[in-house]
Amino acid sequence: MTQTHPNTPQQQKLIEIISKEWAIFWLIKIAYFVLILVSYLFSTSAIVYTVASIYSGAKDITFNKVVSVITNLTKKLIGTFLCTVMIVFVYNIIATMIAITSALTFGVQNGGGIVILIIIGILYFVGIIYLIVVWQLANVVTVLEDSYGFEAMMKSKQLIKGKIGLSIIISLKFNFCFSVIQFLFGMLVVNGWKMFELGLINRIAIGFGCFLLLCHLFLLVHVIQTMLYFVCKSYHNQNTEMSFASSEYLKVHQGEYEPLKMVKDDTSPV
Repeated sequence: MTQTHPNTPQQQKLIEIISKEWAIFWLIKIAYFVLILVSYLFSTSAIVYTVASIYSGAKDITFNKVVSVITNLTKKLIGTFLCTVMIVFVYNIIATMIAITSALTFGVQNGGGIVILIIIGILYFVGIIYLIVVWQLANVVTVLEDSYGFEAMMKSKQLIKGKIGLSIIISLKFNFCFSVIQFLFGMLVVNGWKMFELGLINRIAIGFGCFLLLCHLFLLVHVIQTMLYFVCKSYHNQNTEMSFASSEYLKVHQGEYEPLKMVKDDTSPV
């Protein structure tokens, strides 16, 4: 484009080629996002429900029984996800307005203005981590209780009070491990790190290994988030039997259900 004269047939042809490639690129990105979102919500509902069922002592947990209930759960999780996206969108708009106002008021050339912008950046990062923690626990609330969307977000916000430090540590560890795997995949598989001189077979093997690591990581996080839900319920002396308040609605349990026992000691695991 930079080497062609404007308003020439050659430039018009290049514009058409670039436009077509961009259209294909964005279609692939949208399809990829939808596939990842559906897979994430599907796996979240299945894993959380299965772990909670095992924890409560439910019998006859089969694959068919799990699949039979996750359709309704996935619909509820989509509602919670959309509410989270809306909250994050509004949060980013407010943060951007505050940053622009501070930059115009205090400037970016002097030390005081830079310090203020750094403080705003730190506060923004803390807020994003908090929203991620609330959203992750809200997913568990959506699966195990008859609530979703903003209601599940508010319940999650109340539950993590007193356990916010533990929740943030879990979230930071997960994001750190995810970033490491993503970095290794990008450097070794996508770019083919020259210092290792990896062949095609080795890059495919490393890519498959990264895929297995990601699967294990997401499985581990869902299990930990489910157990964190029970820990928070116990910490606030809430009846953990409410965890399956929606079981009749979802037709989860077909047989006998033994209520979960309360744990009064805040320092003891559920």
